[in-house]
Amino acid sequence: MHNTLGVGAIRYTLDGTEPGADSPAYTEPMTLDKTTSIAARVFFNSFPISDILHARYERVYALDDGVPNDWRQRYFGHTNPLDPLSGYALRIRLVPAISWNSVPNQTYRVWRKESLGTPEWTLVIPSYIATNEIAVVADLDVPDTTSLYAVEPVPPNP
Repeated sequence: MHNTLGVGAIRYTLDGTEPGADSPAYTEPMTLDKTTSIAARVFFNSFPISDILHARYERVYALDDGVPNDWRQRYFGHTNPLDPLSGYALRIRLVPAISWNSVPNQTYRVWRKESLGTPEWTLVIPSYIATNEIAVVADLDVPDTTSLYAVEPVPPNP
C-alpha cells in the first residue's frame, strides 16, 4: 500500500471491516499466507480523508504444477497473476483538511463555497468545539472541485 495523498496515515483491517482511527497503522509491507480481505483508509489525525479501499488477496499457485485448474479455482478462487484484468481498480478521493488557530472549548462554524465568483456559502460544519490550539476538521462531502473555506467563532449563548 502506498499513501499518494502525502499526509495522514493508512489504517487497515484484515477481516474486511471498515477501518477506524484506532485500527492498526500500515508502516511496512506485510506477508499474507492465506486468503485475506483488506480494508484500508487514510486518516489525518482521527479524520478519514479517503474512501475505503477493499481488496481481497487469494493464494495463487503455479499453473503447470499438475493441479487441475477447476480444483484450484474451487478452493482458491479465480485470481490469475498472468491476467492484467484480474487485478484491482482503485479510486482515491481527496478530502481537504481545514485547520486554523483556535481557542480550546470555543465553538466554530466552517463554511465552504465553490469559487470566488459564487456568492453563496454552504455551512459545512455547523458546530465544532475546539480541543487544542490548532483545530483540524475534514470536509467529507466536498464536491470534486476547488473550494474556499471560512471559519467563524460562534458567540456563546447569553
